[in-house]
Amino acid sequence: MKEYCNITVHRIGSLIERVRLDLSAELRIKIITIITIDVHERDVVAMFVANKVVDSGQFSWASQLRFYMEPKVKEPKKVCQARICDW
Repeated sequence: MKEYCNITVHRIGSLIERVRLDLSAELRIKIITIITIDVHERDVVAMFVANKVVDSGQFSWASQLRFYMEPKVKEPKKVCQARICDW
């Protein structure tokens, strides 16, 4: 977990350096979006390290849910699906 936390910190730093370059507006927005997602990921992993969360069965891990609207099989309706963030 600690190693992965260091990887996320390094990746964020690399993305920040890249976003400072002369980029198209579209590419700049994409990189900023990735930075935002990675900062959240870094914060969650840092919390896992601080709280010694190492088991996917622990509540702190399971509480990292993501919600998706997905088509229901063979129906035009979409349903909300909750998935646990896992790497």
